[in-house]
Amino acid sequence: MKSIINSITLAVLLILFVPAVLLAQDASVEDAVSSASGTVLAEINLSDADLEQVGDEAKVKFLVENLGTEPQTDIQYGLEIIKTAEDGSQALVDVVVLNDIRTVVPGVPLPVEITYSSAHLAAGTYQVWVHARTPGGLVVGIALAGEVSSESTEALELLTDSCVLSIPVVEQTYHLSDGVDVSSEEDLTLNCLIKNHSTTERQVVPEFVTHERTVYGEVVPLDYELASELTLLPGEEKKVELVLPKATKPQAYDLVVNYLDKATQIVSNKAVVHYVLQGQSATIQAINFDKDSYAAGEDMTLSILWSESADNFPDSRSGGTKKDEVYYFDIVVTDEGGMVCGTDRRVVEANDFIDVQLVSGIACTNPTAAVTLETSTGTVLDTEAVTIVPVNEPSSDVVAGDTTTDQTSKLMFATIGLFALIGVVLLLWYARKNRNHIVADSTKLLVAAVIMGGGLFGGAISAEAVTWSLTSSYQDCGHWDTSDGSCVTRTAVLVTATVNSNKTTYRPGETIVLSGYTQNHTCSNLYYGISARLTGNAELTFFEGRASGIRNFSGTFTAPSTPGVHRINLGVCHTNASNCASSYINITVANPAVNGRCDASHYRCSAGTSASNSNNATNYTWRCNGLNGGSSVSCSENKINGSCAAARNTCTAGVAANGGQTATHYTWSCNSPNGGSNASCTAFIPPAVNLTPTPALIGPGDSSTLNWSVTNATACTASGGTWTGAKSTTGGSDTVSPSLTTIYTLACTGPGGSGSRSATVTLPSGTITATSCTIPFGGTGCNTTVSWNALNFLSTPSVLQGSTPFSTAISGTLVRPATPDNRTFTLDDTGSNYLHTVVAAVNCAPNSAWAGGTCIQLPTITISADPNIVRNGETAPVDISITANYDLTCTLTGGIEDTFTHTASPNPQTYTETTNPLTSAQIVNLISVHTVYPE
Repeated sequence: MKSIINSITLAVLLILFVPAVLLAQDASVEDAVSSASGTVLAEINLSDADLEQVGDEAKVKFLVENLGTEPQTDIQYGLEIIKTAEDGSQALVDVVVLNDIRTVVPGVPLPVEITYSSAHLAAGTYQVWVHARTPGGLVVGIALAGEVSSESTEALELLTDSCVLSIPVVEQTYHLSDGVDVSSEEDLTLNCLIKNHSTTERQVVPEFVTHERTVYGEVVPLDYELASELTLLPGEEKKVELVLPKATKPQAYDLVVNYLDKATQIVSNKAVVHYVLQGQSATIQAINFDKDSYAAGEDMTLSILWSESADNFPDSRSGGTKKDEVYYFDIVVTDEGGMVCGTDRRVVEANDFIDVQLVSGIACTNPTAAVTLETSTGTVLDTEAVTIVPVNEPSSDVVAGDTTTDQTSKLMFATIGLFALIGVVLLLWYARKNRNHIVADSTKLLVAAVIMGGGLFGGAISAEAVTWSLTSSYQDCGHWDTSDGSCVTRTAVLVTATVNSNKTTYRPGETIVLSGYTQNHTCSNLYYGISARLTGNAELTFFEGRASGIRNFSGTFTAPSTPGVHRINLGVCHTNASNCASSYINITVANPAVNGRCDASHYRCSAGTSASNSNNATNYTWRCNGLNGGSSVSCSENKINGSCAAARNTCTAGVAANGGQTATHYTWSCNSPNGGSNASCTAFIPPAVNLTPTPALIGPGDSSTLNWSVTNATACTASGGTWTGAKSTTGGSDTVSPSLTTIYTLACTGPGGSGSRSATVTLPSGTITATSCTIPFGGTGCNTTVSWNALNFLSTPSVLQGSTPFSTAISGTLVRPATPDNRTFTLDDTGSNYLHTVVAAVNCAPNSAWAGGTCIQLPTITISADPNIVRNGETAPVDISITANYDLTCTLTGGIEDTFTHTASPNPQTYTETTNPLTSAQIVNLISVHTVYPE
């Protein structure tokens, strides 16, 4: 759109080159590299792509570079994981889209890192491709990063190479990426094999996530009926048939299918279903500014790439939806503070590229463009907003890409005879699709249009990368809406293609790796041929003809032997191989200048060539001369004399060798590593200490003898328990009688350092516990749980209740009946004096007491006096109530000295007693004693 051929030039070209139509009809895909120049859409390169994997986790790193002259907005990155079968066929098994939308400006490379886990993939090796796209679906960069592997034995695998799409009453089946168009009334069914690689049974359900246009587009929320649970036995492979949920708005879609477990975790790889819902639609694929800021009153150019209804592609089942309304673009540009910089509303031209010229009303920095595409009746077909996102300056160790430009080549039309052919091919194809539209006569063939020159976003083709389009101008009679029904000259994008090289500069003979991608502009689902040609190499065809399946292509060239800038010519073709468009990328072949660089070892260079070698008593000198015009450097290395270190077989300088020892010393040499003198070295041998207890296991009150021997020591000190102080530096023995397990240590020092040895004298220990329990009314006992563990016993353990043993096990747990009279438990080492005793908490139930071997309920007794105040010297009556179902002997004290008997009764019994004459306040007490215990 920066260069548009006016109608006069177009007419002249059409008149002059009609004869070329017949000559061009047999063109092959390889001839695409010499065809007319395509329209450059972007120059984004994904370079230095690399993959490192540790376990299941892989880190994918690459550099995003804008090799054009204008900022590129709305760039998003992601991965495609590709499985290659034994027959060489490939299938997409997983996709990852990084939620990071950026503006990439010229000269500011952007490093990107994506972490990917292969844990959910079936065991095998997979290609990992890096993609850069706009949310509208335009591919602007591609690179093969490497391979990732999986060793999983638990994976649930959707065999995507087996998957096909079907439509009821339609015999034909479709590949997942064919982009078959369906009506809103038709069912779209996915048929796939799924395999359980696990050794366990799996219960899973499918999940469906729909994206507009591609997986880089917005998620479309859909309500759909959950599919029934699928059960897979270990190792089972089963065919599944899923009726897919469809969006309601006409458009192209990517539907991602995977399986979830009961915890709603993704447990399988992904299948991506590309389809088109028939009907009127449109897509804003890319929006770009010509600058990242504008002064007040400055011209602003906004470039828009868009496409018509997604079902308007060759071989669509519907034949394409006609445009029967006028389309409008509503455009609002705001600055980073939200202030409006400019607005525009205009009728959409009959071109897929539109340049909107605005004048910025204010100073507009980091602008945002919000664009709405709608019909004359107000139906919104698409909306898109892009922002110039500020970027930081690149770090010093990032090298910006080559930005060499060649504007002239963008304006040239090679193979002019192809112009008319494109128009003929499109008109014939359009007439075949629209059989009701009659081509009046052959004069309509003369109104075919040329492939448009000039870049959509103004950047010239540069080294390393290019995204270009096959664009055609033709007479549209009946499809494009006009007020009078007349024909319109329409400029439409047919195909977009992207080619990246893995870097810019190569050594002579080095391998050049090219990565390519191509798709139909309207719906992203048709694939065409890409060709490349480099002088001195065979023709390279990434792909030829229409295909179903993977659309990532790669190939290699050998860099020429002659240094300089070399052009790789590129071409892309439509379904008819004679309908092609060309582009190119530049690569540089150079013998890079190498500066001389010294190596650490004398007479050697880590870069360059060594010369002028010499040495004296203390050092070596030499020179490292640069290559290919690189600088030279003088080098030197000091000779190293061997010198001894204090530790055995170590040197402060030189290399230790010839190690040996005498009774008191170590001996060795420190030899120079580079021609210096050698040194002889000695060091004292450190003390050697031995300490042994006899016996090592004793009982309480017993003794053990500590025996030790020492060499090369001048002082020794004992520690541990009561064994302390200075000890003999040659050897000796002492008797110890620890009460607990004790660690004894003998530490010695000498000229060679220090040494120590520890020994342990162990005594028996253990634990014994007994749980508490409660005896109920009338009960004679309760159960306690006894647990014990004997450690380091000299003989067989004995576990006793009272004085009665009941177990000899080293450890155990037993339930034992217990009473308040028999609740003591003991852990006894029969080979020593070790005893450990515990008393269980055995109690009667509340309001009862232990008596005569039984827990009996306590009597209920109340005492009252009425009146409770009397004159001095008078007596007072005392009323007593007793409830007890057993006989009692009751004794009263405190103003009364009397004893009476209570006879067992289930009901309260009352008694009245009289106090002695009282001369002071008295407290009456009653003590009851069981005289007859209940049976």
